[in-house]
Amino acid sequence: QQNPMRQTNLKIESSPQEVKAEIPSWNDSPLEVNRRQHEVQQHQQPPKEIVQPKQEEKIEIVHLVEVSQVKSRVFVDAGDQYNITFSLKNTGNQSWPCNGLLVEDSDGKVATKVPPLKPRETFDVVIRGNAPEKEGEIEFLYSVVDPNKNETLASIGPITLIVEEQEDSFQEPEPALDNAGSGKYADAQQRIVVMGFSNTQALEALEKFDGDFDAALDHLVS
Repeated sequence: QQNPMRQTNLKIESSPQEVKAEIPSWNDSPLEVNRRQHEVQQHQQPPKEIVQPKQEEKIEIVHLVEVSQVKSRVFVDAGDQYNITFSLKNTGNQSWPCNGLLVEDSDGKVATKVPPLKPRETFDVVIRGNAPEKEGEIEFLYSVVDPNKNETLASIGPITLIVEEQEDSFQEPEPALDNAGSGKYADAQQRIVVMGFSNTQALEALEKFDGDFDAALDHLVS
């Protein structure tokens, strides 16, 4: 005989309700969860990327100057013209500014313009002036400047100008006009003397050609 309790248990285990309870709901399935997550991700907008402005890299421009062939002392006679000379060379890695100036430090007077030298280029400076009438010494200081930035690129000096008293040169007096030959060639003789010939040479040439000025002059020149 079969045990009635055993049969009852079997019926409960095989009950359609129990089997239905063990089947998971579609809403709880992993596939449905993944699908919904995918839809949410598609509707979500990606965050906007914030672009930071690029900061310009600051490059320091260095102008290097080499000063050469400078005479620290310049001699000149009183009242004569003098020349102060030296050379400037760009030893940096950048070209010089277009409006560079060489100025005198004492009064800020512009001595000359400085061209926009490229690296390793050289500029020869010549400063001309007139010395005072009295002897003495004058000291000069110069600067190469960039007026846009109020920047000094180089300093030159001191250069001392030594003004000396001018010595009187001895000149032999011109001999009196020789009026030999009755003086009829005096005017022509004087014209030839002015050209650098002596009175004797002029008179002999005129007498040889009977006072013909052109012939006498051709004779002296030839």
